[in-house]
Amino acid sequence: MIRESEAVTEPLVAAAPSGAAPDRLLLPTVFLTGAATLIIEILGTRLMSPYFGNNVYVWTALIGVTLVALAAGYWIGGRVADARGKPGVIDLLVAGAALWAALIPPLVKTLSPPFVIWNYRAGVLSVALAAFGPALLLIGSVTPVAVKLAVSNLSTVGRSAGAVYAWSTMGGIAGALTAGFLLFPNVSVTTVCRVTAVALAVLAGVRLVERRKGLVPALILGALLFISASSSGWMEPAAAQSAGGYEILASLPSFYGPIRVADRGDVRYLLIDGLCHNAQSISTGAPVMPHIPLFAALPNFRPKAQTALLLGLGGGDMVHILNAYGVRTTAVEIDPKVAWVARRYFGISEQNCEIVIGDGRLFLRRAGGRYDFVIFDAFLGGKAPAHLLSREALQEARDRMRPDGVVAVNLVVNRRDSPVVCDMAATLQSVFPHLLAVSTGSGHTLLNVVLFASAAPLDLPETWTSPPQILGALESFPGLIFEPSVEDGRIVTDEFNRLEAESVEIEVALRIDSLRHLPASLIVP
Repeated sequence: MIRESEAVTEPLVAAAPSGAAPDRLLLPTVFLTGAATLIIEILGTRLMSPYFGNNVYVWTALIGVTLVALAAGYWIGGRVADARGKPGVIDLLVAGAALWAALIPPLVKTLSPPFVIWNYRAGVLSVALAAFGPALLLIGSVTPVAVKLAVSNLSTVGRSAGAVYAWSTMGGIAGALTAGFLLFPNVSVTTVCRVTAVALAVLAGVRLVERRKGLVPALILGALLFISASSSGWMEPAAAQSAGGYEILASLPSFYGPIRVADRGDVRYLLIDGLCHNAQSISTGAPVMPHIPLFAALPNFRPKAQTALLLGLGGGDMVHILNAYGVRTTAVEIDPKVAWVARRYFGISEQNCEIVIGDGRLFLRRAGGRYDFVIFDAFLGGKAPAHLLSREALQEARDRMRPDGVVAVNLVVNRRDSPVVCDMAATLQSVFPHLLAVSTGSGHTLLNVVLFASAAPLDLPETWTSPPQILGALESFPGLIFEPSVEDGRIVTDEFNRLEAESVEIEVALRIDSLRHLPASLIVP
């Protein structure tokens, strides 16, 4: 009969094979692999967004694949731990994860274009599973092996297992914060992936050397390897100076997607996250994108207007249009790097625009002034941020407007009767009694729809006033007017907002269009 005191102290598993030193890097290892898990998961959204967009489907696919891969890794790692629970097994798992992490960017680049054209939902899941699943599975397999190595007897099994999971979770927290607040706003996502791969490879090497030569030589070797790889130039690829007839003037990493400024002929383009957000004539400064002149209708509706609030700066074409009428613009731009690009390459200055860095919705709540116009022209990837277009947001905009002020909303859609148009028309009309809609096309193709709304009538002028370079486009304004299907729309609220789901089909069309017409170096992060 076994007494209770004997059962408590009976060894469960050995901390190390007989005669071997304990694994002194065990907890740092689970910390770093935990960090790598979250970094790989988060960078997935950045690597895949040029092809699939940055939306709920991409996040859902990556979170789902991460959980599936970790679950499979825990199961496989548990069986490996029981069969060969030795420190060397962790070395092999970490080295394998490093190798696969280095392959993630080319895999995403190769697999995404055909899959997004084949089937969007199946494609985003397939690419996420193929590109990110194996690395996450290998990392997940580390934890059960680490638990077995950490446990020495039954009396400490809970404490030892808890320590492993605590260190892994703390590593995940550190990885998430480092990725979101430090790396992605300042370093290209391909570089982040490569740094992660190098860090895992160095960790595997340091663990191997530590067991054979000691901790100090291992740490010295690890530092030398990481410094050597970091300074070799392959981690941060040089920005291409030309691509497919485009001369690249600037290439900046950003939290909201890579930013590129490129010239082709007489046109200067601003691309954010692989999509064109601005096109401007280099010689005249005139806008090239066909929807921009439509906003010159605003000062024609209200000739005495003096101020405008623009949510979403981009390259600043809207600022130049309104400035030609003597309207002073305050632009709210969430990305400081976009604001810098607008100043450096697109002629925006303190003389023609006051720039506020921040979220447009927060500015609406805090702003104290009154504006003649409020323009919603903010985009995250290929869609407008849904929180900016709810009824509550429009009510906040109304509170910042003069009594006869006009609100204008720019939408990118694939047809006039898109649910996005119907919902936004219904939402605007729930706040403003007068509504007018125009579009740059009428067929089933990518087009811009601009919705104007006001508490006062929106009467067309008898004679349009306009800068010479856009007068012809503005004179065609009456022929672009259409009646949106307000009765088919559902009012968008903060509580129930389906704009993001409705915009997926549109963003996919935008991404496919970019893949077909732009060189890869302008799209790939």
